[in-house]
Parts: sequence; C-alpha cells; structure tokens
Amino acid sequence: MESFFEKFTKKADPDNKWVDYIVESKPGSLKERQQLSRLGAYEKKRMTILTKDKSGQDFPGIDGLCDDGRPISLKEVTSSNSSILKSRIMEIGEKAKNAQKSSLPQLLDIDGMVSANNFTKSQIKEAIDQARAELPDMSIVKKIFIEGSDGSEWY
Repeated sequence: MESFFEKFTKKADPDNKWVDYIVESKPGSLKERQQLSRLGAYEKKRMTILTKDKSGQDFPGIDGLCDDGRPISLKEVTSSNSSILKSRIMEIGEKAKNAQKSSLPQLLDIDGMVSANNFTKSQIKEAIDQARAELPDMSIVKKIFIEGSDGSEWY
C-alpha cells in the first residue's frame, strides 16, 4: 500500500464482507466492489478496492489489491460476442503496461479477474490464450481469475 499512498486509512466496506476501501481514495463502483468481494470470498482473503492514487488521479489499470499485496485488474463482460471478450481481456495487459510505463514503475506484474457469465470457463481460457498470443503486454498479467457460466477458477 505504501507504493500507492503516502498515508492511508483502510475502512471495511459495510456492504461487502471481503472488501476494504481507502479513505483517501473512493469506495469504487458497487459492481467492482461486488466482483472483488467474490474473489475475496474464493481466496478467503480481504481485498482493498482502489480508485484514486496518492495524487488524486485514477489508478490506471488497477482496481484493487489483495491483502498479500497483489494488484488486481477487474473486467466484466456482459456481451456474448467472443471478440469483445478477448478485447476486454487484452485491456488488462494494455492498461497495466501503460501504468507501469507512466506512473507506477514498481508495478512488475498483476493478476486479472474476468467475469463473463455468457461464456464457459473453457471459452474464457481460449480467449485468454488468444490475447496472450496477440499482445506482448499480456506478459505482465501472471494469472487471471475467471468467472464463467460453469463456475470459477484461476487460470
């Protein structure tokens, strides 16, 4: 947390058992807090949602931190179009790489989370593999937690 804030005060999100927010930031959207809460429940770890950095700017490509310090980028795909799924996955890598280059050189790698209930886990994995093959910036994303129509898992 010290990498992102000079000082910070964590508060529990009263609507989400697994999510905290930073008083010096903002609580984040309800959709993102709910998504991060599902990941926290799966991992049995508290998550901290991030929306603003220490200068008050939006965090580029990072939506939260796991209590073990891993930065997380969240994407939700409501479309049933597979090219949109792949492009949303690619955004995780693109935004993280841009953040590393511009304002967060300490960002070495991140985890992603893709919620896409119109796709099975195998379809999401296929889209992740395609994104990794097409976009070198995806190398910054070490693993992705996927939520599909048939369940959730790390990939």
